[in-house]
Amino acid sequence: MVPSLPLPSPMSSPPVERESRREYEPLLGNVGAARRWAARLAIEWGHPDPAPTVALVAGELAANAVLHGCFRQRPFGVRVVLHGAALRVEVSDGRADRLPFRRSAGPQETFGRGLLLVEAVADRWGVTVDAGGKTVWAEVDVPPEGSAGRAGEWAGAAARG
Repeated sequence: MVPSLPLPSPMSSPPVERESRREYEPLLGNVGAARRWAARLAIEWGHPDPAPTVALVAGELAANAVLHGCFRQRPFGVRVVLHGAALRVEVSDGRADRLPFRRSAGPQETFGRGLLLVEAVADRWGVTVDAGGKTVWAEVDVPPEGSAGRAGEWAGAAARG
């Protein structure tokens, strides 16, 4: 049995304040690149505190795309959006026929915990499907602008990659 997925979250309001996109070849080495890039954006956009969470979400969604969602030689896309009081990470691939689902991995299993982690750390997540494939997204609420954070700590880690 496949557990039900969260419903799509339209971004009609609040408006997008910042956004950036990248495409990656479907290689496991690019999961780390997507993770570092998403964290770096969170920091550059003034939200260093949620950067570790954004990094984890981006890494897990990118890994799922590479392992389960990409057609051979077809890139996956990553989009990071700042809108209102949330950072949204979207990972798109061409496999609309392979929707993600939460499962419980056994203690000896290597895989199967990604969406459980995303669900545990993100404030919202879901999937949208269109003619080009699917987009798995997660949102992380951000603190109000001007709040103190650990910018120096995460800026150094993101820059080192």
